[in-house]
Amino acid sequence: MKRVLILLIIISMQSALGLRIDMSDFVVYLVLLYILVRSFIDLKYKFYLANKFLIIPLLFFTILSVTNGGIHSVFHLISTIKALIGFLVIAMLVRDDADIRYTLKCFIITTTMSALIGIGQEIVYLTTKRTLVGFISARQLRLFFNETPLGFMLRVPALTGSYILLANYLVIAMIALFCLLSFGLIKRNNFKVYMAFLSMFIALMLTFSRSSEIALIIGILLCFSLKWRHYIIHFIVILLLAILVSIIIGLTDKIAESFIKEKCLLGDLGVRLQLLREGMSGFVLRHPYIGTGIGKANKYTPNVHSWPVHNNFVRIVDEIGIFGFIVYVIIFLRMFLKTMLMLILAEKENKENRDVLIILTGIIFVLTFNLQFHPTAIDYYIFATIAFIEGILIVEAKKLKPLS
Repeated sequence: MKRVLILLIIISMQSALGLRIDMSDFVVYLVLLYILVRSFIDLKYKFYLANKFLIIPLLFFTILSVTNGGIHSVFHLISTIKALIGFLVIAMLVRDDADIRYTLKCFIITTTMSALIGIGQEIVYLTTKRTLVGFISARQLRLFFNETPLGFMLRVPALTGSYILLANYLVIAMIALFCLLSFGLIKRNNFKVYMAFLSMFIALMLTFSRSSEIALIIGILLCFSLKWRHYIIHFIVILLLAILVSIIIGLTDKIAESFIKEKCLLGDLGVRLQLLREGMSGFVLRHPYIGTGIGKANKYTPNVHSWPVHNNFVRIVDEIGIFGFIVYVIIFLRMFLKTMLMLILAEKENKENRDVLIILTGIIFVLTFNLQFHPTAIDYYIFATIAFIEGILIVEAKKLKPLS
């Protein structure tokens, strides 16, 4: 039953189809029911204390923000509660090494299937001009196209209902698969593994998510530098040479010119910077303590699209205030610091254990990096991902005596 629930959660993360009520609304409460039933049978099934101490105050400050957000925030509160319950219960499903392997395998396979669906969506659009992307409103659908030298192309969402979500899943799965291959944790002569990576790479390009592409490159370099630290000087030299070559061929000038153009002419970068300024100034000047209300961040950023700030952390402080923001940041800091501490302790104890922690470090980095460019708030996909990371960290911590 536990394995079935893990698979259902992973599938639910990638099958929203743009619907307000999706598969995850059913799965999260099914997992909660399973945990509650198991808690009477197996006393080891208890909510982890640290998670409770973080989720309860975060939920409190989120509910408090509704006083400013009104009825609109009440509706958003439902999905927020789902995300926080998911965080509490999903972490409890991963209990041993077999569960870790199964979770990674399911996530990579499911994301590969999403990648193939995304590629299929692009082919259908290019050949028939039909957009088979789920139940997306016409207003949102206008954002699903990207102008290229080949004409307009679809920013593929697969079944997630959002190309941003798909890009996040693709980068996380590619980091995990690339490291598993490079570290020798899976067979390197498996043709299907390389085809899966290639499919995900193509789908990532078709989302046209620049931040995700940058996150993938830096995430892989980070994992490599942690795995083979004695080659760190070589990595630095190669990086400096790449920068030097870029300067010589004029690539840096083109990047700077593009940056200035985007900023001055209010291109994508200019709009994001403007939203960031408005979001931060609105928080400071209007509702710094309890926020403007969950789902109401766009009150601070008036624009024709009604967009909120395109930064997850700034949106959190906008919507639930400084105290809720502090709790939210602690969740990420605790996860990162715990991973790094365990990585240090595992340095000479267990090679495979260390490799898993390096992969988690890469995943945490790309998740956090991508959130700097995305307009999400307390979202199910974020907390489901963090919950799986938390579950894996708890299993790995049992192998390290100082943390057990």
